[in-house]
Amino acid sequence: MAIPAPVVLHIRIRFPEKNFSIQGNTLLGAKILDSMEARFIRTNGDLACKLMAAMQGAKVVGADSRCAPSGNSSLSSFLRVACPQDVSPHYTLNLVVPEGPYGFEPIDSLQKLFNIAHPSCASPIVCSATGWMQNESEVWKSDVFPNPSGQDVTIRISDGAEGDCTLEIFSVEGKLVLKKQLSNMKELVISKLEVGSGMFFYKISNAAGKNSTGRFEIL
Repeated sequence: MAIPAPVVLHIRIRFPEKNFSIQGNTLLGAKILDSMEARFIRTNGDLACKLMAAMQGAKVVGADSRCAPSGNSSLSSFLRVACPQDVSPHYTLNLVVPEGPYGFEPIDSLQKLFNIAHPSCASPIVCSATGWMQNESEVWKSDVFPNPSGQDVTIRISDGAEGDCTLEIFSVEGKLVLKKQLSNMKELVISKLEVGSGMFFYKISNAAGKNSTGRFEIL
């Protein structure tokens, strides 16, 4: 089967007017566009949340008609949101789900990654002078180094985390590959032997609902 061109939701927002367009090749029909548009308009939250909701509107077997024999909506999926300060390829939100097996639904996997990277639509992503941040009352600051890495990476919590926390690491398909309990730890080394190679997303959270998320790559 030929690789389908993606369904693309282009967004251009200029207040007080809001404009957007939805584009795709060999779509199942206008109902896919209508579904995406309705979800985008009706969903509360920031742009990222609206984009993810619009993608869910295209989660129909054969939304790209060339994928109907494979039992899924599309071969792969991605969602990207950039702040003005972002430099390619390091975007504020850059979630990619590659092609999977028969019956694999890439939009569901994209939703899993989105929930990890952006846990709450009530805490919007805000572009700042130095990049992006979420509601600071709910988010800790953390970073990963070296990133990318040829071997191990160190996740460092630089602000705010105290007491017992849970670290979860997910693959690009949204699969949980590692889970660890942390207690007053500011740094943790993740071994390549533990998770393998590839792109990963992490989430550090506690029982009170505070969290920190990020991504790293092990070559």
